[in-house]
Amino acid sequence: MPGKVKISIEGDSIALEPDMVVPCGLIMSELLTDSLKRASAGGSPDEISIVLRDGERIMITYADNSKVQPEMAAGNKPENFSRQLVNMLIEQLDGTISNDMIQNAVIIEFPLKKKHA
Repeated sequence: MPGKVKISIEGDSIALEPDMVVPCGLIMSELLTDSLKRASAGGSPDEISIVLRDGERIMITYADNSKVQPEMAAGNKPENFSRQLVNMLIEQLDGTISNDMIQNAVIIEFPLKKKHA
């Protein structure tokens, strides 16, 4: 049905420190907004997938089935505020961002801070 978007979230249960939760939430908000903007530009994503993996580093894979490639990855000069914000938030997490062009995905990795004793 047009206008509907299916969002699937899967992965590991991860407990983050409060100072990590806000940047992660803002990053997800920006990625979702980017998908919806690309949809209005003719990309038409109707599925969004978010996968969380725990380990030495947290890995978040965000993908949609849009026909338009995401422009969030580092190495691209941030031309809009949304991309600048995502890059700043990832830096705040001491993380990295990359594109997986095959899956039309953005992959974000950052170290898990240990809980305060």
